[in-house]
Amino acid sequence: MNHAFALVLLQRSSPIDPQSLLGSLRQRHPDRSWSVDPASWPSSPFIRCDDQFVVLTLREAPLPDDEGLLQRATVTWPNARNDIAQVRAVLVIELMRAADNARPEAAKIITAVAGGIIATSEHVCGVVHNGLVARSSQNWLDMARHAFAPYPNYPSILWFDIVPVQLNPQPCAAITVGLAPFIGREVEFEVPGFSGSALIQRVAGLASYLIEHGHTIKDGDTIGASQSERFEVHHRICRFTVAPVLRIGADLPGGPFEAYDLIEPTFAESDPVLSLLSEVGLFDAKARANRVALQPANFVSEQRLDTYDDGIRGVLAQIQSTNAYAAADRNARALLVRGDVEAAKAVMLPYAKDVGQLQSAMAVALMRGDLFMFMPKPSPSKQPWYRRWLAK
Repeated sequence: MNHAFALVLLQRSSPIDPQSLLGSLRQRHPDRSWSVDPASWPSSPFIRCDDQFVVLTLREAPLPDDEGLLQRATVTWPNARNDIAQVRAVLVIELMRAADNARPEAAKIITAVAGGIIATSEHVCGVVHNGLVARSSQNWLDMARHAFAPYPNYPSILWFDIVPVQLNPQPCAAITVGLAPFIGREVEFEVPGFSGSALIQRVAGLASYLIEHGHTIKDGDTIGASQSERFEVHHRICRFTVAPVLRIGADLPGGPFEAYDLIEPTFAESDPVLSLLSEVGLFDAKARANRVALQPANFVSEQRLDTYDDGIRGVLAQIQSTNAYAAADRNARALLVRGDVEAAKAVMLPYAKDVGQLQSAMAVALMRGDLFMFMPKPSPSKQPWYRRWLAK
């Protein structure tokens, strides 16, 4: 997940008065400590919120074209196309240190600062959050006042869009845009009987919950508002956006995707760590947790890369090389000789958790294109426009 930021859209570039901004933030959010260093303005403007430093960077350039962003924005901002076409400068808001970007706290601070800027400038037409979600200045101004409200009352709806998907004859599915920076995935919701406002409300509630609590839902879990209303959750690739999602509802057939072993069974049989975990019942190479859905069309062939398996081998070798693991290995094997499988399982449980975390990290990285099991076909840069633009 990348660091949080917001783009304040200016139809005319004009300096920000630090004292006016400070007064606005204190009036709008009196429960927070706000300060500015006037000496740093305008060359290196920053604001302090409690113990966090917020940096403002002015970019004298229009917003790059993004048709998807514009289409989604017009749902709540009818004049988005015309207003954004007149943007002449963008004020970037981000926290000074990447380590301070704990979500949703970073998003709350950035949201509050953007609201304060709107309140003190006549030239703001809107805000784009994380390069993915656009809202009008008035909408942002109104909702940002509650940036630090307790969950579920803070305005997380400013940070993600919900897109209904047309499935004959009526739209009965929806996907989010904007959740991935928070939890590494979007949500794809398709449950019979949900459509219209009921569908949007259900997805909005789930998205807000995930922003607050993080990505804690495992592949195969069930969720729901009551015992009588339970939905299956699957970690999948979205059939609409080809990106990692939490799919809510019945699982779908593979389509253009194929399932592959994260760790090959033959590899697992020969590795001392995995073979011992298998023996005590804590690892199964055939389990769902050891599978990932990928598109064969994206690869030159389905021949596994040596570098991929070497990376797994290296991580397992690091685990095996520690004194703690050596002792656990001896204890577990001695217990197995005595027939005490449950005691051996308890000894090896911490290492099973390490392997599970490795599998989860590999699955996400493979689906995001940050890690490759097979040789990828050449393709244009997938770096989003706002990353290329901010890097200039």
